[in-house]
Amino acid sequence: MRRLAVGLLIGAATLALPGIAGGGGAGGGTLSVNPPSGTPGSEFTVSGTGCFVEMESTSDAAAQQDQQAQNGVMGPLVEVTVGFPTPLEMSTHADGEGAWSVTFTVPAGTPPGPYTITAECLNTPRDLGSVSALDFVYTGITYTVAAPVTPTPPSPGTPTAPAPAGTVPAPAPATPVAVAPALTG
Repeated sequence: MRRLAVGLLIGAATLALPGIAGGGGAGGGTLSVNPPSGTPGSEFTVSGTGCFVEMESTSDAAAQQDQQAQNGVMGPLVEVTVGFPTPLEMSTHADGEGAWSVTFTVPAGTPPGPYTITAECLNTPRDLGSVSALDFVYTGITYTVAAPVTPTPPSPGTPTAPAPAGTVPAPAPATPVAVAPALTG
């Protein structure tokens, strides 16, 4: 029993070390979409913050950061999914400040309506096959697809816009006169 208590105490102390901190865990990071709606064919950007792991300034942490910089990786992997009828998925890496963004295009033929966007900050390398307490899922947000606007042609007889200044408008068609002919002569 004493070993169990000591083990739990060591585990809790390890999680509380200031050298490792995840942003955005239970309610930490923010997720946004801009613009919040559009029609098929339009682009929108999903952005997030708080996806980072701070490390102690030890030689091991410095070596890990150097290795990440050499590999062109600044921060943890972020996976974003848009719940369209055929879901769109994209991955990126957060920058050194924990911020990231990806841009999507609404597929042609997507029905109008609200669609959920989710994102996950993966602080644990997937090749380890485990999920860390530092991994977290952002609270989902909504992107709304609007019906495409199709211009309607003017119907016959509909007045058109006035002519620009300095132009001579076309004469109106002659109006027939209904009068009985008069005979002279």
